[in-house]
Amino acid sequence: MSQDSRGFLWIGTREGLCLYDGNAFTIYTTGDGLPSNFISALVEDRATPGEMWIGTFGGGLARLSHGTIKRVNFHGTEAKYVLALLADPRGVLWCATESGIFQIDEDSVHRFLPQSPILNVRSLALEGDSTIWICSDDRISRYSLATAELKNIRMVLDGHPAVTFERLCVDLAGIVWVAAIDGSIFEIRHSRFVTRHDTGIRGIEANGTFYFLVDDGEGNLWAGTQFGLVQIPKDHIIAPGPTKFTTKNGLADDFLLSFLIDHEHNLWIGYVSKGLSKLPSRNIVRFLIPGGSAGGPALSSCDTAGHIWVPGDDGLLEIWTDEQGRWQRYFHQIDLNRSAGHPSYASFDRQQQLCVGFGPRTLRWYQVRQRRNRHSIISMTQEHVLPQPSRKAGILCFMFDHNNILWCSIQGLGVYVADVSSGLRTIRIIGSKEGLHSTSCRTLYEDHDGTIWIGGFSEGVACLERDSLLNGRPRVFTETDGLPDGHISRFTEDADGKLLAGTILGGLSVFDQGRFHAITTQDGLMSAVIRSMAKTPSGDVMVGTQRGLQLYNPRHHPAFSVVNEIAGNTIWTCGAYRDRFIWVITTGELLLYEYQPRSVQLAPPPIYITRLSVNGKSRNVDQAIELTYDQNNVILDYVGISFKNEQLNRYRYRMLETDSDWRPPTKQTSVTYAALKPGTYTFEVKAINSDGVESTNSASMSFVILSPFWMRWWFILLANILVLTIIAIVYRYRLNQLLKIERMRTQIATDLHDDIGASLTRIALFSEVAKEEAANASPKLVEMAEKIGTNARELLDSVGTLVWSIDPRHDRFEDVITNLKNFAQEMFSMKGIDHRFTVQNQASQLNLPLDARKNILLVFKEAINNIVKHANCQTVVIDLALRDGQFEMQIADDGKGIASTIFRPGHGLMNMRMRARAIGGEFDIQTTKGAGTTIVLKLPVKT
Repeated sequence: MSQDSRGFLWIGTREGLCLYDGNAFTIYTTGDGLPSNFISALVEDRATPGEMWIGTFGGGLARLSHGTIKRVNFHGTEAKYVLALLADPRGVLWCATESGIFQIDEDSVHRFLPQSPILNVRSLALEGDSTIWICSDDRISRYSLATAELKNIRMVLDGHPAVTFERLCVDLAGIVWVAAIDGSIFEIRHSRFVTRHDTGIRGIEANGTFYFLVDDGEGNLWAGTQFGLVQIPKDHIIAPGPTKFTTKNGLADDFLLSFLIDHEHNLWIGYVSKGLSKLPSRNIVRFLIPGGSAGGPALSSCDTAGHIWVPGDDGLLEIWTDEQGRWQRYFHQIDLNRSAGHPSYASFDRQQQLCVGFGPRTLRWYQVRQRRNRHSIISMTQEHVLPQPSRKAGILCFMFDHNNILWCSIQGLGVYVADVSSGLRTIRIIGSKEGLHSTSCRTLYEDHDGTIWIGGFSEGVACLERDSLLNGRPRVFTETDGLPDGHISRFTEDADGKLLAGTILGGLSVFDQGRFHAITTQDGLMSAVIRSMAKTPSGDVMVGTQRGLQLYNPRHHPAFSVVNEIAGNTIWTCGAYRDRFIWVITTGELLLYEYQPRSVQLAPPPIYITRLSVNGKSRNVDQAIELTYDQNNVILDYVGISFKNEQLNRYRYRMLETDSDWRPPTKQTSVTYAALKPGTYTFEVKAINSDGVESTNSASMSFVILSPFWMRWWFILLANILVLTIIAIVYRYRLNQLLKIERMRTQIATDLHDDIGASLTRIALFSEVAKEEAANASPKLVEMAEKIGTNARELLDSVGTLVWSIDPRHDRFEDVITNLKNFAQEMFSMKGIDHRFTVQNQASQLNLPLDARKNILLVFKEAINNIVKHANCQTVVIDLALRDGQFEMQIADDGKGIASTIFRPGHGLMNMRMRARAIGGEFDIQTTKGAGTTIVLKLPVKT
């Protein structure tokens, strides 16, 4: 086994290589490139962290890099069996095989050739950064990387026969420890053999072969044999000597092959046939409870000598340690003939007499006489039968207060209070009449102030203060007082002296300033089901839950830490033993382990993003990731490396672009984001281990989802260029068309003026000549010639107006106004009529279409002609203006006007009205006989 620098665990088996991340196993076999499935050695490449050298039995050496396995070629040398691997500080790999030792530096392979060949290498070890130790079956050798000098260490003292060496390790102090096949341990200091220790293992087993030898950095050597795991204290190798752990202590098998102490000091053990198991780095001892009756809410106790007493079916189990620190056990058989049932509760009173509860209503007291290194002698001193209100009633729990007063909960009766010193004289019974909500109480507790706390099955908490114990009424607390649950299981006090109440369904609750305040799984509690509580010597509170044991201390951060050694078990009872051990009772067994107060400096778990899946396909997380717009369904897998209690690891994550804050902690090791929009995304995740410690640095991954091509800058740019080009083409085409129209209008105006105008002029002249020639002829002929001339002149005038209006050189309204002024001046001057022509509010700046200009001009000329011919006026006022978004033309005279009774609009007035309507305008005549006439033309315009 090996743990790499990232924290991942590598396990070599006979069926392939396994990678464990705390969440799942990844398996490599010959199908993935391994030369053999029988893995014999593993080591991480120092030059490239995360890459592994893999030694096999029968297939030689291979290297795993970026998920790809490649076999190492020894250039024709027969080296199929790798015995040991070591990576030195230079990045050079040392590979011991059946054909000798090889050095692999990058792609070059060199044989290590000392003067005296070293064969049958058992193990390699590194001392500091400059010395390599080599253990073979017949010698121990030291090689200096600085001087390239190889030295064999003389290992035989006078009077001791030669032995075969098995394993070698170097501790933090530079001391070399060598295990021999006879069970002895050799000690080498400063490259000199110091002494040989007889561990006694040889005398225990017929074969003392060591399969591994590991220093734990805490003063112990750990050795593996086919008969169990051996812990050897380096300072006391001979006395008290090694401690052996077997299947009786919880091992899966006695035949051990490999061993690893990980970064969190967990012990990993590989078995020859039972796979892999994890053990705590502390000394764990398990004792089965005879009959297993303690698999419930049993009350166990510890005496002043540190002996633990656990009730069993037919007696009491006593557990203690002898002078050598070895655990001892003894089961005291009890005469049950006179009792009403089996022992279920055991507690010491203030006189250190052991009180044992039997069946539903019997209490017995035993005098305990302790003996050195032997079990105690117990003898019964008294027995009492308690009141039984009904046939189904029985003892639920009991305790002794500071005055040695017995407080006993009896089902259906309430709390029975009696004086032990006076022969169990009844003091009082606290029931429903005394204010107790429940007459069936699950737990009793006396706090540091002498207040008695009573926990009900479902009715909450009751308490009696010290001055009201004998006759006071209890104060009752329910869920309205802050209790998260009325089912109370246990009481204790925290490091600050505040009462803690454990509940069956609602977790913990702390009593502060007259109210209870809930402590739930959101605060780090591993389970809301509390079964037991007790205090440790350091002030931590042991909280036994449905899922294991936690330590709670409000002065620490985080307040909760998990006791990983016994995670997953229901803790019915717990306690401290001689300031060194914590003991707990689970279903059918008692567990003890070395207790060490929590350190504030807890190692934060490293966190890694292990997989990215896009639309169901995996992507390489080590490369820059650029996705198309339709690759927007993303799954990210991640893992935090903490093996203390892997199933309790939690994670917080966020996607910076979509999440405003970190998501709440979750046990899920993957997250899915669906239908992500195009953009740049950064995913971050942190791990929280079972102690509540969060990763120092988050793991992050960035990726880009590209916009569809029609939303990318280059496409938008090209589209804009194309649109602008089309607009330019259309504009140019339109401009050309306008120029053609303008040229056509000029040509038409010229043609009309030159051809039709000239022809009409000639007609008018010919009519005058004809009239003169016909002066002496018929009068009717003269009249006809005169009419022809008149019509020709009128037609010539109309054609002139039309030619003027369509001529593009007169498109400005200013030109129209000038024409209007000239026409009015010409017409009124012939009749001697005064006129005033005004243009207001920038009316001259209007941009009117051709038909509007033409019709305004024609309406104006028609109106002026009518005034000249019929108005008989002296003055005319012409006003052009812009008013309320309309062009307004007013022509007013002071002539004779038109009487409304005889007003009959002729063709001229009708034509003016029709021309106004044709351009969307309004035409109006205001006239009164003898008061003049006003003509108004209004036309909506855009200013």
